[in-house]
Amino acid sequence: MDRQACYNQVMNTERSHVWDLARGILILLVFLAHVPYDDRLWKTVIFSFHMPAFFILSGILMTQSQSLQKPFPDYVRKKAYRLLLPVPLFELLAYGEVLLHWHGHFRFAEFLGKYAALDLWNHADWFLLSLFVSECLFYAVSRKKTLILPSGLGALTAAYLIRFVPLSRCLMSYFFLVCGYVLCGVFTEDSLPSAIISLVLFIGGNVLSTVRLDMHNAVYGNAVLMIPTAFAGTWLLFFLCRRLRSFLPLEAIGQHSMAIMGTHMPLLEIAHRLASSNKAVLLIAALLEIPTVLTARLIFPFLRGKGVHR
Repeated sequence: MDRQACYNQVMNTERSHVWDLARGILILLVFLAHVPYDDRLWKTVIFSFHMPAFFILSGILMTQSQSLQKPFPDYVRKKAYRLLLPVPLFELLAYGEVLLHWHGHFRFAEFLGKYAALDLWNHADWFLLSLFVSECLFYAVSRKKTLILPSGLGALTAAYLIRFVPLSRCLMSYFFLVCGYVLCGVFTEDSLPSAIISLVLFIGGNVLSTVRLDMHNAVYGNAVLMIPTAFAGTWLLFFLCRRLRSFLPLEAIGQHSMAIMGTHMPLLEIAHRLASSNKAVLLIAALLEIPTVLTARLIFPFLRGKGVHR
């Protein structure tokens, strides 16, 4: 599929709400995967594709992004506004959860101590930082189209070689974003043979893999198993969303996925201290998420996404 055909397919698919559905399912999987102290097999299956899928989706939407035509300073300013501006709020929420249950008194030096150690209070914020770096890097490379694929493959290689975790996960994120852009035609294809192949690859990859994919900690396992499994899981997700067509509750969750991404971990920790069973933890965290997301939207109205990159 050529670039114009892929562009048309993405636009047609977007009008059928596939991307919001995909985001909605993915953020629910993120929620499930982060239930405290529950290390089951289904978590490994979720980890095998859910974070790569977010970046692949961003790459697919890059095929019809108007912001790539903006001057670089304007592009960076817009991405920083949408992806970095909410991070301090999410970090304060995570530190507030720690403060509430352990310390009782805000200590500025302690708050900054995490960053001095190149860590985050809210572990999910790595996603927003990596997406920002990935999209800015993509803008720079996209000026010369022939460099996009080699840059993605180079980023994949470097992600395995570099031991500095924040840089490694940014490079791996960029690789998946490039794959979404370059393989847009593959991920927007809709055929039963492709679905069967993807299902076989997804099951086989999860059965054979001995390492859980963990992009936050830059644990990738064997690339020969990891990449096809992540691709197959992402393809199956989009295939499922095309079958669902439109489902408003999931679409609404998908449109708020950025706010949920930044708030769900502290809320899960709070819920875990209030209840012991996984079902109760999920229910309490989900109920807490509603006012939290609404409050975050009051502070940052742009946290409600529009389904496409403009």
